[in-house]
Amino acid sequence: RGLVYTSVGDIIVSVNPFRQPNCYEDTIRSRYLRIERSETMPPHAYQCATNAYLRMLKSGKSQQILISGESGAGKTEATKIIMTMLNELGIAKAKDTCR
Repeated sequence: RGLVYTSVGDIIVSVNPFRQPNCYEDTIRSRYLRIERSETMPPHAYQCATNAYLRMLKSGKSQQILISGESGAGKTEATKIIMTMLNELGIAKAKDTCR
């Protein structure tokens, strides 16, 4: 079915599909950018980033995201995806604040 992510509580588990899945398209990312709480969305690295960002805004405290796995498991790609999403969330918040 092409699923890359699943979740167990607050933990998101991903598998390396060894191909570029279509779950990183702009339309999917924008759905995670527009929502107040991404927990209603399917598990995704975007969900992890969005939840951490929203918790940081709400609590005023730093948040941590742990990425773990064996060599070749996709840790670097997951980090790039999450960092890109955090950047876009910050830009969206700045644009919203300037209005």
